[in-house]
Amino acid sequence: MLAQEDNQLYVMKKLETKTMSKKDALSAKQEVQLLQRLRHPCIVAYKDNFTTPTGTLCIVMAYCEAGDLSQRLEAAKKKRELLKEEDIIEWIIQIALSLHFLHGQRVLHRDLKSKNIFLQGGSIKLGDFGIAKVLGGTGMANTMIGTPMYMAPEQYNEKPYGFKTDMWSFGCVAYEACTGNFAFQAQNINALARKVKRAEYPPIPSRYSKELRQLIGLMLSKSPKLRPTCAEVLQRPELRAHAQAW
Repeated sequence: MLAQEDNQLYVMKKLETKTMSKKDALSAKQEVQLLQRLRHPCIVAYKDNFTTPTGTLCIVMAYCEAGDLSQRLEAAKKKRELLKEEDIIEWIIQIALSLHFLHGQRVLHRDLKSKNIFLQGGSIKLGDFGIAKVLGGTGMANTMIGTPMYMAPEQYNEKPYGFKTDMWSFGCVAYEACTGNFAFQAQNINALARKVKRAEYPPIPSRYSKELRQLIGLMLSKSPKLRPTCAEVLQRPELRAHAQAW
């Protein structure tokens, strides 16, 4: 739902807390508390929240007029066009900056995907923190949750996972930007799980630089230890010159 205030457009997310389970209602309240903390140029801006007399929790966020990244990629796919490498690198930088901030706040997104990355005024805005988790002292989570095509091998192996799962999902998004397809897709969840556990995906087109393909390959490493952190991504030579603008 769109709302207008001070000549600005906002989007309002409605959650019917009265019909939710206690667990889901608590998660909704935690999402609001989290959004109030997450102030960053590359994260969808939180505006306000309120609860109606009927128990509907309304969360007001900035409106991203250009839609989400999945829509942008789908439009390119329909035109049979591959995106420019400089555009993909710019997106990677902004996603890395948003994730670096999140992880610095001890927040694991857990549902990083092209549909949750929004476009506003030529910039990337990371959004939808409905299943994000603030990691405690162990720095690990256990619940198997997320979007199957973007979930990491350790999640399918039902092992504890941390920030490097977001980096895997990040790699899936970057791969999708280069190819217009999911890195991992299959006829059923079991076949998908096998591909993810083996980190098996079709090669990225050679029109993209070796450095970009290597970076995405590192993000999609089967072992979390081999995946780079956001800081390491931003320090890579092929990105550093672009990143200085931010």
